[in-house]
Formats: sequence, structure tokens, C-alpha cells
Amino acid sequence: MGYVARELSQRNKLLFGLGSFLIPVLIWCAVSYLPFIWHPQVQIADSGSVNYLQAQTFPCYCNSIR
Repeated sequence: MGYVARELSQRNKLLFGLGSFLIPVLIWCAVSYLPFIWHPQVQIADSGSVNYLQAQTFPCYCNSIR
């Protein structure tokens, strides 16, 4: 197997370091916030056991925070 035995320059180290952080973050941002890439239709079927998120009290809750 072959490999590159010489060391990277400081500039290339910096570029690879920044790229290894920024590329995944940019991909995550694109998938999370751009609806034309991936936009699942999520329906909450069970909101848990708190009473302020029940179907009957949700309109009252919305009105009280306005």
C-alpha cells in the first residue's frame, strides 16, 4: 500500500482542519433548515403527560402567551 510520507504545509493543515469542521456543520445546516433538501412531515401523536399540551387546552395556552 502506498501513502504520502511528506508532511502537509501549515496552510494545508489549516485548510483540512477548518474543512473537517465546517463541511459537516454546513451539511447539517442545509439539511436542517433548507426545506427543499429534506422536509419530513412530522405529526405529534402523543405530546406527553403535561396538561398544557393536551388538545383541549392548547388554544387557551396559545392565547395566554400572546
